[in-house]
Amino acid sequence: MKTNYKRLVAVIALALALIVGATACKADLQPSTDQNTQTVVPNVVINQPAEADKNIVTVNGSGKITLKPDLATVQLSVSTTAETATEAQDKNNALMAAVLESVKANGVEDKDITTSYVNLSEVYNYDKSPAVVVGYSMNNSITVKVHALDTLGKIISDAVAAGATGTNGITFSIEDTTEAYRQALAAALSDAAAKAQALADAAGAALVTIPVSVSEQSYSSTPVEARAESLAAADESGAVPVSTGEIVVTATISAEYEITTAQG
Repeated sequence: MKTNYKRLVAVIALALALIVGATACKADLQPSTDQNTQTVVPNVVINQPAEADKNIVTVNGSGKITLKPDLATVQLSVSTTAETATEAQDKNNALMAAVLESVKANGVEDKDITTSYVNLSEVYNYDKSPAVVVGYSMNNSITVKVHALDTLGKIISDAVAAGATGTNGITFSIEDTTEAYRQALAAALSDAAAKAQALADAAGAALVTIPVSVSEQSYSSTPVEARAESLAAADESGAVPVSTGEIVVTATISAEYEITTAQG
């Protein structure tokens, strides 16, 4: 009985010790309430004065380069009629073959000849009601690129002699306008700079000659259209007279320049 009592006392003592220890640990973990404790929050801000706004003028510039064309494009056509579709086609094929042969004989390569239009249609007699089919019409057109412009007139006249019955006109152009466009861009920038300088002078300011920004606006290459009044109108050599005219390559830009207070 006495042994059991001693054990009970020992268990109660151990429990009390554990409770006291836990209370002490909890107290250690709680933050201090000392009135002298201060919390420091980083709040560093660095301000730099903003750069003063620049005085900007925006101008447009344009430049033109005029060149002689080095490429001509012409359409040659053959038109035939016959009572039957087969006859109209056979006649047309024979004439177009002769036209192609004459074009190639004047130095035009196969890669520069393209069939652009082929059409077979019925021909009606509208004097009767209802209209009746009286035949068939066959039309065939080729587009020819001519690099040697001095041969263009002869190419046309020889094609007529071979059986060509029409042309849809001649277009002159520049085969590669890359370099001409670059020159036009440079001229456009010079034009823009001159305008900006005029504005700065009028405002009594100094111009910073290097532009703040430059952007391309547009590009154009204006071909010259020419139409032969008559394919039979040839000069003494038999070649159709042709005038090539000129091609104008144009570039436009927009540029921004800074102007500053003029120094006295």
